[in-house]
Amino acid sequence: MNPLLIAVIHGAVGFAIGAGTNDLAIKWIFHAIFAKKKREIAESVRDVISTELMTPDKVASQLATPESMDALKAMFEKHVSDVCARDLPSIDILPRPLKDYAIAIGREMRRVIANRFTLECRDFTRNNIAELISKTRIWDVVYESVIRLDDKEMEMLTRRVANRELRGVTFLGGVIGFAVGFSESLLIWLLT
Repeated sequence: MNPLLIAVIHGAVGFAIGAGTNDLAIKWIFHAIFAKKKREIAESVRDVISTELMTPDKVASQLATPESMDALKAMFEKHVSDVCARDLPSIDILPRPLKDYAIAIGREMRRVIANRFTLECRDFTRNNIAELISKTRIWDVVYESVIRLDDKEMEMLTRRVANRELRGVTFLGGVIGFAVGFSESLLIWLLT
């Protein structure tokens, strides 16, 4: 058989072995480390989210943006309209001029109520978000979510986030395996 073909075959086998062993090593890391360090990982994730990513100040600031205020106002206005439509008597029994007047007043009242409620919610959130987060222990949701993940789910989640980098590690193992297999065959061929 052609020595160069043998070297390529050895390189291909080396590539498969290198890539396979690196992939197995990544899987082992998830299963060994995550199983042993699950609580510490959950605590770290919770702490990073609560102290770095979503601090009370950041949450309050986001809720106070014009976009958030507009969204809240629209939601409150719809809710007030739904409550009024459900809980107030129908204005259909009124004569036409009074009915039009009642509709206009109702619309304006819903707008005023929604606007006031939006401002009150913003102020309440700004003044009480830290205590609200503390008393509700909202960040424990993050901790409990990580604790509930099994090794396989954690591996899939991490692979989804760092897929390109982990594929690079696997591919690098394959390249190294190819180089070893190919060069070994060439050395044997040259020395014989």
